[in-house]
Amino acid sequence: EEARASQEEFSGKLIVVGGKEIHRGITGILASRLAKYFHAPAIVIAILDGRAVGSARSVSGMHIKKFLDRMADLFIDYGGHDFAAGFSFELGRYEEFLVKVRQIVPAMKESEEQSALEIDAELPEKYMTPSLRNIIDLFKPYGEGNPPLTFVARNAFIAELKFIGKKEQNHVKMLVETGSTKWPAVFWNAAERVGRDFSLNDRVDIAFRLSVNTYQNQETLQMNVLDIAK
Repeated sequence: EEARASQEEFSGKLIVVGGKEIHRGITGILASRLAKYFHAPAIVIAILDGRAVGSARSVSGMHIKKFLDRMADLFIDYGGHDFAAGFSFELGRYEEFLVKVRQIVPAMKESEEQSALEIDAELPEKYMTPSLRNIIDLFKPYGEGNPPLTFVARNAFIAELKFIGKKEQNHVKMLVETGSTKWPAVFWNAAERVGRDFSLNDRVDIAFRLSVNTYQNQETLQMNVLDIAK
């Protein structure tokens, strides 16, 4: 639940979890699993003996070491590379760490949006079925040098559309039809684009990644929308 709340707070661009119940020995493993599950960079922090010790993993879109460089004065020590890093800081600076993260993430998002998307495949309608998950699983594990697959589906129909968000409803949740398949979809930080770039009942081209949501032991495939064009 903490990871899902973090996903919403950071508009799907970052996951941050931490606590005393997290063992130091599994922060890296947990960060890797969260990054793969949410298809977003993940930071996991263990709290022990007056220090916060964390691991960070990235799947694409964010060079995690450069991310940590922007708050280097906070750490006792840190290091790593583009897709994996570790750090520690005094526990009393935990809130300061979260404040810095909240300041950095929006700026990094803006720079990402200015770059072109790299599309792995344009999928004909007949391939837009739940069996697409089998193809995605063949390319695992995702990580450094192997980012999650990005697809384009053309002439998709927006059957349902609503705004979501705890503080401000600046995210968009949709039901997208591609042939006989209906896909739950979320488009982070895109509320201002509704009515301008796309609307309910539009036919659109969608760039997306596919994720699996698990709730009450049931798995649902979901589109994580990266961009939409008419």
